[in-house]
Amino acid sequence: MNASFIQSTFSMKDMKQLIEQSYDIIYYYEIYPTEKHLYISPSVDKLLGEGTRHKLMTEHAYPYEAIHPDDLYIFKNKVSGNMDYSKPIIQRFRSLEGTYHFFEEYITPVYKKGQLIAIQGILRNIDDKVRLENEITYQLSHDVLTDLYNRHFFEQQIQRLNEQENHAVTLILCDLDRLKHVNDSFGHQAGDNFIITAANVLQKTFHHHTVARIGGDEFAIIVEHLHVEDTDIVTILANLHKTIDEFNAGEQLPIPLSISVGLASTAQSIGHMHTLFTQADLQMYDEKRLKKQHLPV
Repeated sequence: MNASFIQSTFSMKDMKQLIEQSYDIIYYYEIYPTEKHLYISPSVDKLLGEGTRHKLMTEHAYPYEAIHPDDLYIFKNKVSGNMDYSKPIIQRFRSLEGTYHFFEEYITPVYKKGQLIAIQGILRNIDDKVRLENEITYQLSHDVLTDLYNRHFFEQQIQRLNEQENHAVTLILCDLDRLKHVNDSFGHQAGDNFIITAANVLQKTFHHHTVARIGGDEFAIIVEHLHVEDTDIVTILANLHKTIDEFNAGEQLPIPLSISVGLASTAQSIGHMHTLFTQADLQMYDEKRLKKQHLPV
């Protein structure tokens, strides 16, 4: 098969049609002597809104305006030659409606006499891929019932604070009182609702901190950069009990919500987190034992 036959069966017109029917964005971007798009495929209008192609071709500053501010350094690196072009990059670009979309880009640099004069490449929309990855990441770190962080995430944070980051930490452990009584007397659905209510109370009280469900009726709160004194402990527990009282006044629960609490604090987290957990755990169960003297099981 000779070259003339190939040229006759697959012309430049066919190539252009193939490119312009592609869902991916194909472009040629001149860098020297002037930064501007010399070509960008029509698919950009389908992905970022009708009129985007015209703006990119006529408004030479628009690529800098459309890219997400946190990704601007990536764009600057790719037009300056300060990157590894053999690897794909991920950037976010703003649509004409104002929403950002994720793109994976494969770039080929164009040199003339050793000088970078242009880049050409393909951008593929990966919104669905990023969304799926975020959902998986979220599911791996969150409790299904309460939507709080789960035990796996909690243990990762304990390890981080115990081995990598050294600062003040206060650890609060909580145990939901009388959950077994609710399950036995009112059913497991009522028990689940009881757990969810306790989670909502803790999230409302400690919404700026890491709140996790670490067991069936057990919760933990990590308060970083806080080494509490006795007066601070009283304030923290008072705020929690106030929120519990507010929920008991407004929620229709089988029995009043009650949570046993243990708290421990350290000025330096590295090497102390496991001891901190033990101290808070013992304090929590001391409170729970005292409550059992006054509350039915």
